[in-house]
Parts: sequence; structure tokens; C-alpha cells
Amino acid sequence: MSDRMGTVHSGIEAFVIRRFPLGENDRIILFFTSGHGKLRAVAKNAMKPGRKMSGLLEPFNLLEIDLFEKAGSDLYRLNSVELASRPRRFTSDLGRLSAGFEVLGILEKFVPDQEVDPSLFDLTKQTLLALDREDAHPEFVLKTFQFRFFQLAGYGLNLCECNQCRKPRGNRSGYMDVQSGGVMCSVCRSRIARECAVVSAGTLKIIDGLFSFQDMSIPEETAMKRFIHESEPVVLGMFAWHFGAVPSSKKLINPHAD
Repeated sequence: MSDRMGTVHSGIEAFVIRRFPLGENDRIILFFTSGHGKLRAVAKNAMKPGRKMSGLLEPFNLLEIDLFEKAGSDLYRLNSVELASRPRRFTSDLGRLSAGFEVLGILEKFVPDQEVDPSLFDLTKQTLLALDREDAHPEFVLKTFQFRFFQLAGYGLNLCECNQCRKPRGNRSGYMDVQSGGVMCSVCRSRIARECAVVSAGTLKIIDGLFSFQDMSIPEETAMKRFIHESEPVVLGMFAWHFGAVPSSKKLINPHAD
């Protein structure tokens, strides 16, 4: 609904990324939304004792919000908020909290404001739901989000052949070179001065499945440890090369508190 003063947007799915103090009871809320991307909204009297809103504007809650967009302003006004779903296991598991806050941190740091991406919103929703499952492996869920985030941003990796000579990799390990966008064989690696991480065939297979958005079963313990160990420098290298920065370290406390 629109008028000369602005537009009301109703029934928007959203997650809270961060809250910023604004006076004693007001807050500016950084939301990640389904239809409007990442945006900021003023929540008047959000922290006033007795207001239902104060208990809903927490990270990881899936919300339905109504916003008022004033003409000519990038700052919205939060008119109302309803709880769609609330995670049950986050608060009792530091590993889940750490992975969840890193997901929110990636959205805050690397996603432009008001860039609408329904696929990224769906990925975020699926990731937070996966972290709340009883059998969740937080590090694997986080890595799944990170690699699929790169794919949605247009930064996939060529894992099937050497990026230099185009020789098929087969079922062999490879030298990961994020600057060229894929793996290299040992011969081509010897001609490149920059450092490249050695990644096993098993880890490359998992990464390829994540990029392809395949339904992935959790690897067995040994393969999982190898995957987490070998994929971390790949993830950090891709953030540094494509975005010029890396995510903040995992935190075991809420870095998004007021």
C-alpha cells in the first residue's frame, strides 16, 4: 500500500542480523529479508518492558514483519512483528551458536544492502533449520552454507580438470588455486609461484557436491575431519580473493547483543 508519504510492506519473512541501540528503548534492527534483501528498520519502544516485540527481535528467529518505507529514506520503520518459528537447540549448544553467528556475520559483511536474492534467503533459512536439528554437525552445516554462498555469488570452482592444462583430474587429489578458480595438477602447480592448498580427492568430491546443491549425507568421522581441515583454507582464500576480507572468527558468545 502506497501514498505520498511512503509505502507499507506487509508479511515479510525476515531474520535479525544485528540490533543497534537508539536511545533507551528504541533499536535499529538490521534484517535479512525474503523480498527486500538486507535492510535497517527503526523499532520504536522495542526494549520497553512488557512489549512482546522485545522477546522476538532475537537472532535465528524466523519472523513475519510489517515495514513502513518513507519516501526518499533507506531507513524503514518496523510496524509489527510476529514469530513464525523459533529454534529450540541453539541456546544449549555453543557449536550451533558459533556457526549460526558466523552465518549472520557473512550476511552482514558480504551482502550489499537491499540486494534481493530469494535463493540466498532460502539457503539461510535452510542452514538455520539444519543447525537446529538434533543430529546437526555445526561445522559441516557452516561449510555447506559457505560453499553454496560462493556459488550463488557466482564464484564456483572448476574441480573436474586442471585449470591450466585441462587434463581431467579423475579420482586424484589436487592443488586448489582460488585465484584461477579451481584445481591444478602437480605438473602445472610446479610452474606457479603462489601457494596452493593440497586437497584430497574425498574432500574435492564433497565440495563439488555442495556447489551442485546436492542432498549431502554427513561424511563418516575420518572423512569429516579431513574435509573440515582441508576446506578451511579454501573458504578463507575465496573470501579474501573475491571479497577482499575474511569472516570474523567464530565466537562462543553473542557478538550481536546490544
